[in-house]
Amino acid sequence: MKIPTSIQECFEILKEVVDKPSLDLIKNKKREGLVDFHMDLGLFIRNDWLYTDDGPLIQILRQQGMTYYHEDTLSALIIELFWEHLNGIEYDESDFIERLATMPSTLN
Repeated sequence: MKIPTSIQECFEILKEVVDKPSLDLIKNKKREGLVDFHMDLGLFIRNDWLYTDDGPLIQILRQQGMTYYHEDTLSALIIELFWEHLNGIEYDESDFIERLATMPSTLN
C-alpha cells in the first residue's frame, strides 16, 4: 500500500480503497458524526500512514509546519478533510496546521 505524501493524495488513495457504499456513507454523514469512522477508516489511516514517525506523510506535514500531532487527532482531521472533499468543499493547504491545532480530541 502506498503511503500518501500530501493530503490531496490521501483523498485519491481513500477513493481507491474505500468501497462505493462506504464512500456514500462518509459523504452523507453529518460532520459531527464523522467520529463514527474512528475505529475503521481512522484505524486504517493511523496504522498505514501515521504510526511511522519518519513516514512520508508525516515528513511532508512537518515541512509544512506541523510540530506536534497525535495520531488519533491527525486521522480525525484527514477524515474530516476527506468528507469535505467528497462534498465539494475545497481544501486549503495553508489552513491545515491551524485546523490540526484546533481539532478536539477524538477520545473524550
